[in-house]
Amino acid sequence: DTFRTIGYPGLVALYLVRGLPLAAFPLIQMLLAVLTAYGIFLIGKNFWRASVGIFAGLLYLIDPVTIVNTLTIVTDIFYVFLLVWAIYFFFSSQLGQKTAWALGGLFLGLSTLVRPISMFILIVFFIFYAVKNRRQSIAPIIISLLVYIAVVSPWVIRNKMVTGVYGISTVKSYNLYHYYIPEFLAYKKGISASEARIEVGNGLGVFDERSLGNAAKMEARAKEFILE
Repeated sequence: DTFRTIGYPGLVALYLVRGLPLAAFPLIQMLLAVLTAYGIFLIGKNFWRASVGIFAGLLYLIDPVTIVNTLTIVTDIFYVFLLVWAIYFFFSSQLGQKTAWALGGLFLGLSTLVRPISMFILIVFFIFYAVKNRRQSIAPIIISLLVYIAVVSPWVIRNKMVTGVYGISTVKSYNLYHYYIPEFLAYKKGISASEARIEVGNGLGVFDERSLGNAAKMEARAKEFILE
């Protein structure tokens, strides 16, 4: 499967392989939610003051969305946990800069294996560092990038071996081909989304839309409609 990344299924698998019941998995997510709230507290404390961090952390814990997601087998809780701690390490003043950025790269790499959108966040951190520390060494950026690559590359290589294509996931291509372009076309022509999907797929035949090996095909067809 190259549609879903390994991050969240891997966490669930590590839990189940110990013979633990899936029904109790929300307890793990509750722990992650508490650790996330602590990370939010530390960020708030470092940027403003402790009271701000406490308020933000508690607000996260009592958010109905957090509560529902904690009790559901979805990626949200694990992803937010990794992302919050990545942000904390990237902006941490408590650790040495190189150590902090290495940990930031580690957590952001893991978050990319849960939701690939995190790869774009890495660019934001690099730009922030380059602007703020333009006269300092770029060693933290290099270290962070190397750690990030070390975390993500095994999955990318695995996908290459399975499909012949380097990539993290087909989610972007799938959503573009199966949702965004048909919805755009439906609005433009005043037809239903189902009719638009049929029009988008005309001439392509039957293929696995979730396979990374077909990502280029879906993106090329989407581009045709965008440039019409």
